[in-house]
Amino acid sequence: LAKAASEALVFSGVEAGEMDVTFMSRTDPAAVSMARVGLRFELAQPEAREAPRTGPGLDPERPPNLR
Repeated sequence: LAKAASEALVFSGVEAGEMDVTFMSRTDPAAVSMARVGLRFELAQPEAREAPRTGPGLDPERPPNLR
């Protein structure tokens, strides 16, 4: 994740861009402090979709032909 963020900054075109990346728990005092004043981006969660059952023998209405 940190490597991807670094590469995004490199390709952004900002000449003197700097960014720090850190990973901490939600209960860390620094995280609590940043949550009060920082910007938050809520990302949409993708919908859970069930994969279609297309393999041979997976459709109970059409069982496989056994020899």
